Amino acid sequence: MSYTAIGKNKVYASIEDLPENQALTNGDRLLVQTEEGTVLVDYENIKIDTEHTNFGDKIQAVIEFTNNVDNYLNQFQSTLDTLKSDVKKLWDEVYALKTTAADSSSSSSTGTSTLSP
Repeated sequence: MSYTAIGKNKVYASIEDLPENQALTNGDRLLVQTEEGTVLVDYENIKIDTEHTNFGDKIQAVIEFTNNVDNYLNQFQSTLDTLKSDVKKLWDEVYALKTTAADSSSSSSTGTSTLSP
């Protein structure tokens, strides 16, 4: 059986003779053979996701890696916030001790002492 493909102003005896396109854009259509028959699919309607590819596991791995990075960053931020709070509390305690020491020292002498954080 012989098939004829028709392109822009040319007739081709085989689809192998058709010119090759390097990129698909909206408005382009693909000829697809399915179990129900041959259909045209508009490029705009092509669905590429983890269920419709043979590399879905790689896409899923990237998604999981990204989620893990987000989790690590959130944990790191939480740790930094806790550390910041702990350092402030420690500084407040040190300042209070210095102020108490300075007050007791200044009450025994005539000099005045001022401390600031």
